[in-house]
Amino acid sequence: MKLRLAVSLLLVLAFASLFVVNCGSSCTGEKRGIGALGGDCCGSGGDTSTGTDTGTTTGSTDGGTGSGSGLLYVANTQNNSILRFDNATTLEGDVAPVATIQGALTRLSAPQYLFLDVSNDRLYVANSGQSAILVFDNVSTLDGNVAPTRFLEGANTTLSGPTRTILDLGRDILYVDNTGQRSILAFGNGATVEADIAPLRKIDGSNPGLSNALDMFLDSSADRMYVANTGVSAIHVFDNISQKDGNVFPERILRGGNTKLGTPQSILVDSSNNLLVADSTSILRFADASTIEGDVAPAAVVTGGNTGIRQPGQMLLESGNLYLANTGSGEILVFNNIASAEGNPFPDRKIGGTNTKILGPSGIALDLSR
Repeated sequence: MKLRLAVSLLLVLAFASLFVVNCGSSCTGEKRGIGALGGDCCGSGGDTSTGTDTGTTTGSTDGGTGSGSGLLYVANTQNNSILRFDNATTLEGDVAPVATIQGALTRLSAPQYLFLDVSNDRLYVANSGQSAILVFDNVSTLDGNVAPTRFLEGANTTLSGPTRTILDLGRDILYVDNTGQRSILAFGNGATVEADIAPLRKIDGSNPGLSNALDMFLDSSADRMYVANTGVSAIHVFDNISQKDGNVFPERILRGGNTKLGTPQSILVDSSNNLLVADSTSILRFADASTIEGDVAPAAVVTGGNTGIRQPGQMLLESGNLYLANTGSGEILVFNNIASAEGNPFPDRKIGGTNTKILGPSGIALDLSR
């Protein structure tokens, strides 16, 4: 009896082994593993396969969007519009937007840089042409000639040609780079502020040294503001920004021939404490952003004909990949792994062409939650 059972078991195992398939490298962009007893080893066999997703996706330079995720918003200065694109993480080529916010009701006039409160689906626009800040709620659902939910505008605001606004979500302070008056404004109740309201505080005067400042970056955890001070080819850093008021000096200034700063247009700090600056035809990367000052050379420079960088606008980071509104060429450029980029590389992706409706892009925003 025992012998018969042993023989039967061996026959069953041998029979089952005929149906084991080793997929090897035949699965592309799907779950890769070993499927048994007729299961599809390339992902459709449910729990009959083991392994991990390779994460492979493809884009197309002739208009394919691939299978990425997220939303990309683009502010067009030339035709006063805001575009929304799907599949932001793989978007490439001459792809039509899924929505266009444009028309008299929108109040858009020379829109500049954008700030997106992702959790509340709320977009803030520095509306330079009307010296106002526009706020669009439920922005991921908007299309056409729609009015902003509210706006900040009027003599009491002292707004003049604003180019950038940032909401400190934790402190509920709305900061505005008030380029026309060479000042930085701070408004209380930032998430709900509207109409003709005076700022709580204003950084202005000769000591801050602001001159045609185009962009700001807020490190909210350190309560620190970095300012791209274009008019004097410098980066100004203000610590304890939530307390600053009046004619105050910056704590540190990055400036001088070694910095290679010419006309800094956009600025940000990455998770590795690198300071990234978009200049007229280059991206500069500086180490030790939190303490940097003086005439310090960048750790790396991305520049040259291959890069296509021309008169850059706002830039953003997503998983180490840099998105740049390239105003001079009417495109959005994407450079992967910007923290290790150097020299004259080609961008990894370009979004541009007639179908995109991108004209003079200035501001961009990313929502990877939708």
